[in-house]
Amino acid sequence: MCSDLITIKSGKKVDKKETTKSIKVNLERWMENPGFEKFRKNPMDLAIVVKMNEYRFRHQDVDNVVKIVLDALKKNNRSDSAFLFEDDSQVARLLVWKMKREEDFYYNTDQLIISFREHDSRKQMEMIKEDEK
Repeated sequence: MCSDLITIKSGKKVDKKETTKSIKVNLERWMENPGFEKFRKNPMDLAIVVKMNEYRFRHQDVDNVVKIVLDALKKNNRSDSAFLFEDDSQVARLLVWKMKREEDFYYNTDQLIISFREHDSRKQMEMIKEDEK
């Protein structure tokens, strides 16, 4: 699995356009690697980890976060921006984990981590906490 394809941190109120732009900017850097071409037309497994503050954890619907991420990762026919897949129907398996972030006195930041791999129905997907590795 391509781990931590995109990591975005934001301390402000969630803004769909800003989040989409951040995902696209990070994606452009990764898509410069010619090895990613094989993913663009094939089914894939996608994992999304959303670390958020207590308030967002209680009020932000996970499906709305997923919609923003999928829209940002798919091809936009109106622009030449980077994309991971042509259509979100290529996502064969989706694993999402919404979790409370670790609070830090000095930082006010949420985090979005996206990983993917070529779909293989013989392989399982599971989230493992960093401290369990």
